[in-house]
Amino acid sequence: LSPYGHRLAFIRDRDNDHTDLLVLDLASREQVTLAENALWFSWHPDGTRLAYSRVDLSENAPDMSQFQSYVFELASSESQPLVHGLAPVWSPDGQRLAFVRADPARIVEQGSEMGTGMGAGIDLYVANADGAGEERLFQSQQPLGSLFFGLETIHGWSQDSQELLISVVTNRLSAGCGEDTGAQPPED
Repeated sequence: LSPYGHRLAFIRDRDNDHTDLLVLDLASREQVTLAENALWFSWHPDGTRLAYSRVDLSENAPDMSQFQSYVFELASSESQPLVHGLAPVWSPDGQRLAFVRADPARIVEQGSEMGTGMGAGIDLYVANADGAGEERLFQSQQPLGSLFFGLETIHGWSQDSQELLISVVTNRLSAGCGEDTGAQPPED
């Protein structure tokens, strides 16, 4: 739902390999397709634009680290590149954008059982609202597929736009975790 409640954005599964980003005007019930192969959209707090990722999951998809996020301006009906990464989330003050990106240095070569780029670690970044001034905040050791399954994701910003709530998967156990279970050694 847009910040002022006038529009509803949603992802529609067109077929097994393609999705579309649509916006429904709640007053007129007019539905408009904004982008093809779109996932992970986020309304800007002023309600005039949407950030989203374009992802082609077809058999001949490019390296996962190369996917891009865009911004769609509702007034001009134009889409422009925003950041090199996926799953953009605007901060409540509209000044920052959080997103994830696969690190090319950790990408599994083509022919991997997981597919090109799927074995890369995913990193969390923040940038200015225009995509400039990006900064890496967190480096994950999990495959990019963790993002698709919601295991590693950005949930959102604090209301003051100073903190992010994220989910991460770790293979390390906390102190005391797994002890005295008699079922598995702690390292498992």
